[in-house]
Amino acid sequence: MSRVKTILALIGVILVAVFAVQNYQAAVIRFLVYEISVSLALIIVLTTAIGVIIGLIVGLNSSFKASKNARELNKQQTTLQKSMEQTDLENKKLLGQIDNLNAQLAALQQQLAAASNAPLPSAQDFNDSVDSLEI
Repeated sequence: MSRVKTILALIGVILVAVFAVQNYQAAVIRFLVYEISVSLALIIVLTTAIGVIIGLIVGLNSSFKASKNARELNKQQTTLQKSMEQTDLENKKLLGQIDNLNAQLAALQQQLAAASNAPLPSAQDFNDSVDSLEI
């Protein structure tokens, strides 16, 4: 990419130089109360140089803004990665708690199943236990 830009810049310089050489006549420049007679070639070269300088300044400004934006995005990315790692740790902790609760639930379900398989006391056993109570 750098070579392409260099080649295009050289082609541009050559075109400006050829144009300036072919237009070497004197030209009168008037600005407010001032008047000056200068070669048209000099005017072409100077205006081209001024345009290039302005373009470079604007390009550098854009480059600095893009660099600043990239730094800010890198900071945000780092912050988000830390947050994501913390969230992953919390998720693992919660999954461990879910596993523990599921194990407790299974134990309670086994106890309930064992209790429901045990024979229920008969009405006579209930009456006997009530009679044996001293009131």
